[in-house]
Amino acid sequence: MPERAAVEESLVRDRQGSARRGMREIVLIVLSRWRVQAGFILGGAALAIAEPEREAIIRALPIVVAALALRAWARGHLERRKYLTRSGPYAYLRHPLYLGSFILGVVLASLASFPVAPAIFTLVFLIAYFPKAVREEAFLRARYGEEYRRYAREVGALLPRLRAVAAAPLVDSGGFRWRRVLAHGEWQTWIGTAVVFALLWARAE
Repeated sequence: MPERAAVEESLVRDRQGSARRGMREIVLIVLSRWRVQAGFILGGAALAIAEPEREAIIRALPIVVAALALRAWARGHLERRKYLTRSGPYAYLRHPLYLGSFILGVVLASLASFPVAPAIFTLVFLIAYFPKAVREEAFLRARYGEEYRRYAREVGALLPRLRAVAAAPLVDSGGFRWRRVLAHGEWQTWIGTAVVFALLWARAE
C-alpha cells in the first residue's frame, strides 16, 4: 500500500540520518581528543630543534602571562553543567580558554626560531579545537536552548563583541573564585608552561 511504503521509506531515511549523525559525532570526538597527544609530540619535536634567543624569551613573557591570566580568569568563573556561565571573560567571548591556549601556543611556537612553527601550530590547533568547539556548542544548545542561542548571538566566539559586556549573567556565579581555578586543574598549565620556558632558556644562546 502507498501509505505503508511511505512509512517504510521514512523509517529508512531516519535510520540513515541517525547513522550519519552518529558517524559525524565519532569523527568529532576523535579529532577533539587527540589534541593532547599531538601537543606532546609536536612540542617535543619543536623543543628538540629549537634555537631560541634569551631576548626573545624575555619579550614573550608578558604575552604568555596575559594568556595564562585569561585562562585563569575564565576558569575562576566557569561552573560546568550547572548553568550557562556569562560572567567574567564569558561576557566578552564564548571561548576564552581556547583563545588563551591559542595565544600561548603561538608564542611558544614562535620561540622555536623555526619560521613555519607558528603556522604549523595554528593548523594543528584548528584541526584539534574546532571539532571540540562544535561539540561543546551543540551540547550547550541542547542543554540551554534559546538561552544559549541568544547568548551566542550577543557574544562572539573568539573575537570579543564589546557591546555585549554590559549584559548581566542570568545566574549569579558569585564572581571569580580561586577554588574553581584549582578544581579545573589550571595549575597544570602553569607548571607545563614553566617547564617549557625553563627548557627553552636552557637551550637559548
